[in-house]
Amino acid sequence: IPDEELGFNEIIRKYNALALVAPLENDEITPFHYAEKLLALSEAPPEQIKSRPYNHLIRYQNLLTRCIRLRKFDNFPEIIANLKAFPDKYKNKTKDTIEKTIFVRANAMEFGYLFECGFDDLLIENVRRLEECLNNPVYPVEPIWKLAMAFTLGCYYLGYQKNPETCLDWMDTALYDQESRLDRRYLFACRMLFLFSHLALDNLILVQSKLNDTLSFMKKHKIEAPLALHLIKLFKQLCNPLRQSER
Repeated sequence: IPDEELGFNEIIRKYNALALVAPLENDEITPFHYAEKLLALSEAPPEQIKSRPYNHLIRYQNLLTRCIRLRKFDNFPEIIANLKAFPDKYKNKTKDTIEKTIFVRANAMEFGYLFECGFDDLLIENVRRLEECLNNPVYPVEPIWKLAMAFTLGCYYLGYQKNPETCLDWMDTALYDQESRLDRRYLFACRMLFLFSHLALDNLILVQSKLNDTLSFMKKHKIEAPLALHLIKLFKQLCNPLRQSER
């Protein structure tokens, strides 16, 4: 059905449906273009944004996430700047809450862009803001975002700063915060990061004691990760007493 024959909400539903179908055919470009269209479309009637600001926020998130996934960074700075300016542009009774929510999510998504592009100085400042979001209760960080951000910070400290101790601090936040137990994929990734960090610290006995737990977690939650299985096998070899005597 042509867009001209549809109302605003019907077009939104149409674009959402088309964006969901495309990945089933291994097409990641089409959802990106529909994410662009959805954001542009929803910015046309300001009353829609004022009445449903969180719907608009989600459209920003979808587009920025696809930009990072496809490494389409040409317009990323402009999009993220528009997102950060969003609360002031469309003032409403939820401004204070949504302003803090946008601060959290914009910085979380901006990390991927800065990391991929190698903007080291900006990345350090971004990490400081992420830590502020997680440490200051004034910011409304939903459990799934808390988990994702803790994992992001763990990756930064282990992989970028070569600091496994601080990485483990953030893994404690992720793995032992009961509120965050929503996304098993992130929890599994945090478990793997936990193992990597202790391996970096040469805590081989502890790593060995956690390997079966990690395999049980994969089996229980039907997580298929061939690379992780290969790494766990490698960890077992490294923790082997005979291997340790060779070190």
